[in-house]
Amino acid sequence: MITTENITKSFGSLQVLKGISLHIDRGEVVSIVGPSGAGKTTLLQIIGTLDRPDAGSVYVDSIDVTSLSQKALADFRNRHIGFVFQFHQLLPEFTALENIMIPAYIAGTSQKKAKERANELLQFMGLADRATHKPAELSGGEKQRIAVARALVNNPAVILADEPSGSLDTHNKQELHRLFFDLRDRFGQTFVIVTHDEELAAITDRTIHLRDGQLEPSPKAPLVPEAPLLPEAPLLPEAPLAPSAPEAPVAPLAPSLPESPESPESPQSPQ
Repeated sequence: MITTENITKSFGSLQVLKGISLHIDRGEVVSIVGPSGAGKTTLLQIIGTLDRPDAGSVYVDSIDVTSLSQKALADFRNRHIGFVFQFHQLLPEFTALENIMIPAYIAGTSQKKAKERANELLQFMGLADRATHKPAELSGGEKQRIAVARALVNNPAVILADEPSGSLDTHNKQELHRLFFDLRDRFGQTFVIVTHDEELAAITDRTIHLRDGQLEPSPKAPLVPEAPLLPEAPLLPEAPLAPSAPEAPVAPLAPSLPESPESPESPQSPQ
């Protein structure tokens, strides 16, 4: 979905990104964390085509965005990428509904379709009753959800968020974090979120660690020690063979009967 290949970026003599190569799959919610000055926001802006790298390539949805002209880049950004910033950046003179519709107008969507899409998102956000309210009439959490709806109005493949909950209280922060996952499940977008919020990073699908312009290896889970092998059970001694039963004595043969003597021939009678 998103691939960067050996991205470098410098501002004057300061090299901010030093050969960043990464890949993010479609539908992932990924957090980018690291200390201030690590290059997180610069990387996010390059992925979002708001800035160009000094060297390397960026692919979004299989398109090499670093090779596009400025005009083609602006059109690609409007249709394929949505942005959520730490501060909502809503235009104060427009209502919530109108703020959401602005990117759709830029994309050439008709007013009817833009309004239908904006109302659908307001309904999903639970803010249908705030459609005609201007930013000054909305709470901080409501403003940020309107900003998320604006990022979604063109149904982009990617949502990039830079410290999106940094200005919110605990309750609104937790609601916004849940919203990102609900949106992923509902609309299938890929979310890349730069954050210092450990709770948010902990619940994302994957966390990318950045320090001094370079990727750090993700900390590995501790290996679970193997259970010791149980000693083999000792072999039981063979049971002694039972003694054979004594053979029954053979009965003696009965003595043979004596032969009867031949009877003498009877004398012949005289003739």
